[in-house]
Amino acid sequence: MYSVHQLSVPFAVLLTVVHGQILACPSNRTVSVEWGETGAPISWADPTPPSPLYTKTFQTHSQGTFPLGTSVVTYQYSDQSSQETISCSFTVTVVAVDVEPPVISNCPESQIEIEHEVGIKTIPGNWMEPTATDNSGQVILVERTFPPDQPLYIGDRRTFQVTYRFEDFSGNQAHCVFNIRYVPVDTTPPTVKNCPNLIIETVPLDSLGTTVILNSPDVTDNSGQWSLRIEPDITNNYFTVGATHLKYIYTDASGNQATCDVNVQVIRQDITPPVITYCPESMTYGVHADVGQTFVNWDTPTAEDDSGTVIVKADTDPGIFSIGTTLTVTYELCDPSHNHVSCTFSISVIEDEEPPTITGCPKEGIFSVLQPDETITNVTWTEPFAKDDTVLKYPLQNYYPGEEFELGITTVEYVFEDSAGNFAVCKFDVEVRSLVENNAGGGDNTVAIIVIIGVTIVLIIAAIVIACTFVHFEQLKDKTPVLEPSSPTLNDGVDRSYTALVTSKRPLPSIKDPNRQTTDGPENQNGKKEGTDDNEYLSPAQ
Repeated sequence: MYSVHQLSVPFAVLLTVVHGQILACPSNRTVSVEWGETGAPISWADPTPPSPLYTKTFQTHSQGTFPLGTSVVTYQYSDQSSQETISCSFTVTVVAVDVEPPVISNCPESQIEIEHEVGIKTIPGNWMEPTATDNSGQVILVERTFPPDQPLYIGDRRTFQVTYRFEDFSGNQAHCVFNIRYVPVDTTPPTVKNCPNLIIETVPLDSLGTTVILNSPDVTDNSGQWSLRIEPDITNNYFTVGATHLKYIYTDASGNQATCDVNVQVIRQDITPPVITYCPESMTYGVHADVGQTFVNWDTPTAEDDSGTVIVKADTDPGIFSIGTTLTVTYELCDPSHNHVSCTFSISVIEDEEPPTITGCPKEGIFSVLQPDETITNVTWTEPFAKDDTVLKYPLQNYYPGEEFELGITTVEYVFEDSAGNFAVCKFDVEVRSLVENNAGGGDNTVAIIVIIGVTIVLIIAAIVIACTFVHFEQLKDKTPVLEPSSPTLNDGVDRSYTALVTSKRPLPSIKDPNRQTTDGPENQNGKKEGTDDNEYLSPAQ
């Protein structure tokens, strides 16, 4: 089927004039057809001769389909009587013209929505590009807003208009215009790092459970918001002995989830160290310069433990140490579970020539009165004590507060000795008197008798003291640190000479006397419990 377009174009008519006769041909014809067609049907009216005597004798083209290009149509008429011939010509031009625009395919009919992750600001598009065809077989893309693979900074902008324009060689154009809308979505779950997969807590052997601190993983999300749920829910984070599996569930605002599995194990274990029941205090031992060294001993520290077993290890054992020694002794007391506790004390050995200093020695003696029906009475007093720069041994004494005393004067004696063998003595009298009632007519005689008896006793005691002093002096002079036997006592009531006391009714016990408590006795003034010592005290009875 032909599509003919009549064009208005200038035309020229070829006229033949013979003896004044004119033959007029149709005007030149130009028609256009669609691109791809090969011709077009052309029609016209034949020329009219000037006289009926003329008849058509020749015609180059008949009306009908003319091919592309220009064809010249010629008519010839002749007069048979006069033998005259007239003719005329005109052109027929068929032109192929492209008036159809390109045909576009894949042009979106509606808006294209492209999803992207929340937080992303620059993203390329994602659509199928439109294409175009043309009847001429040739078409080009002359305009495109941006290609789909070009990254776009979307920022807060959500919608972009995209334009494609195609053109053929005849200048016919076709357009494809559509919108791209970017839709933010969150499909990414939270990111969990450093998940504490295993938490182990130990509790004492008798414990049922404990509170466990649950360390939190490092969690991030592109939305910046997330919530945590722990399954199962543990009240106050208290876990019983055994294994408990926890699941940390992190959920963002879009419902995306990430999990962290945590195993909590509560194990019974002996984690309690032994409890020290005895740890020696730091001590200083004295030694005479001419001796130079001494054997230092101490009691081994003790401890109690839930397991019932305590292992004791020391870095230093008792032994002989010289003057100038200063060291720290450390004991480690461990149980079978390797829980341990330390006992530390120091040992020093110094030169010591000074005796202990006694405090609280009664200067005026102790007095008590018998009731008329009594022959003995219990007498008590505040015991003296001694201080020294070195360790004091347990004191020797011949009487104790609270004992029973008879009528008369009894001498009580305390001997304090330090670790160097220096000693000091505290002596005082306990006098028990009778309650004398003055009766009428007999009072003077009773007083006189008492005075005579008292003077006699004093004289006897003085004689005995003088005699015994010389007997024991030779035995004691090597251990007497300060005063000679003839030296007077100091005004503090402390006698630092070591002489026999003839007025004592009970001798001073020796260090080996079974009546003397040593190992299990009370602590001395330095808080040290002293055991058996090789040195002996010389008592008045020896």
